[in-house]
Amino acid sequence: MEAMKLHIGQMVPSFLPGQDGLGDYAFRLASELTRSDIDTTFIVAGHRHRNQKHGGTDGREAFNVLQLNESDPAGLVRLLASIKVDVLIVHMSGYGYEDKGAPAWLVSGLEEYKRTTHTKIISVFHELWQRPVLWKKTLIRWYSQYRVMRRLFEISDVYVTNAQRRLEKLQSWGPGKPGCSLPVFSNIGELEQLESKETDLAVVFGLSLGRRRTYEALASKTADMAALGIRRIIDIGDPTFAIPDELHKIVISRGRLDDGVVSRVLARSLLGFASYDGDVFAKSGVFNAYASHGVCTINLKSSANGRDGLESGKQYLNWRQAREAGAEIVAVAERVGRSAFDWYQSHNTRAVGLIFSKMIRQAVAADRR
Repeated sequence: MEAMKLHIGQMVPSFLPGQDGLGDYAFRLASELTRSDIDTTFIVAGHRHRNQKHGGTDGREAFNVLQLNESDPAGLVRLLASIKVDVLIVHMSGYGYEDKGAPAWLVSGLEEYKRTTHTKIISVFHELWQRPVLWKKTLIRWYSQYRVMRRLFEISDVYVTNAQRRLEKLQSWGPGKPGCSLPVFSNIGELEQLESKETDLAVVFGLSLGRRRTYEALASKTADMAALGIRRIIDIGDPTFAIPDELHKIVISRGRLDDGVVSRVLARSLLGFASYDGDVFAKSGVFNAYASHGVCTINLKSSANGRDGLESGKQYLNWRQAREAGAEIVAVAERVGRSAFDWYQSHNTRAVGLIFSKMIRQAVAADRR
């Protein structure tokens, strides 16, 4: 039986390429959903990039995009009511919608929209809240963020998050509510099969803050890198900081590159450096970009072992494990990169598209019973 054609909305902070990751994720998801006869209208409700039009040719121009021009609950309700959607997907990361990361106005508008239209809401919790420290201002901010996320959870019919530790928190709020954890897919493309690697080539990729943290950790490790046979590091991302002097001889700065070019660089890179907590690798766009291309990630941050089906020494290496590999680093890196690639396949773009298609159709079917 042919599937019924559906129309959904996806709410994002920005639809400009490379701005916050959520718009890129939602765009790739929408492109996959068209294969399941599900069309998307985007509602851009962020506060930083209003009235900025995307004039590229990466496929975004094929979608209907509506812009909310102010942070106003009533305006949000009017905008949502102007379109007829079967399901609304809300991509939530608080700082994308409000400077303090607690967009109460957004959730107030969604509460009213849900009350008056009974539209099914699937919330994708890309972030929950900033971890508080023991002083008054951050505790108040944390509580505000907590309350906003809790309110959004309450009006959601289905929820999705991107790491096991977040799923456990959400499950504690509503044990009977349907939800799941889905690691993010690569926003710069993915390989169907692995390609030959250049054994002396490593890469550092991502946003400025993460790359700077990575280089700070690498600056004291030049002798070890030479012993591992690393002769070149390609740096990909905005050139907003200075590469440490110790690394000038081996770092090749390429700046921001088109997704296809980034994909080609990763396809031939043996190693990729990162500096994250191991238990949030599943939500890291950088790690998943590496995994989708069979790059062996070396995590420079000392942290707890991974979760979400990831284990240090199997799908990524910490620095100690990389050093201990010594002359065997190429064989070890190829094995680890292959294992990461295999792990990635259960949540590649196609797989996630099918999972969301099923969730959307189940929500619609439940509403029509």
